[in-house]
Amino acid sequence: MTMMKNNQSNQWPSLLSPMRKRNLAETEQLPSEESCQTEEKWEQIIDTHDLLDNKVKVIQEEDMQQFVFSYRCANSKGKCLGISPLYESECTERFGWMYMYYQQDDQPPKWGFVNAPHHCACKLRPKLFQKIDQQSINEI
Repeated sequence: MTMMKNNQSNQWPSLLSPMRKRNLAETEQLPSEESCQTEEKWEQIIDTHDLLDNKVKVIQEEDMQQFVFSYRCANSKGKCLGISPLYESECTERFGWMYMYYQQDDQPPKWGFVNAPHHCACKLRPKLFQKIDQQSINEI
């Protein structure tokens, strides 16, 4: 593709249409906010589970400290911000996998993936009409 200068203004033509430019400028200025406030911090995980769902303990010794950068819900089980009143919402902690040195029961310690707090997410459920039991339906 060759680009030619616009003769009237001696400027290169824009590849973006005026409408697209306006939309970009408007969206860049909109404020944003998390639907669930999140606390971020370094923490030591001790009791957790491995990929096979076995309960394990992460090894924490004086000469070997293990930390994960965790994301936890500031208001766990609280309502999410900015959600339509047509939905019930709840902030929930979600977990991910971290490679750490751990031990299961009386087995020797080993390296592997364990479950660790990963992020805070908004869980949505549509609000349903009031539940009617079967007896009420039969009476109608």
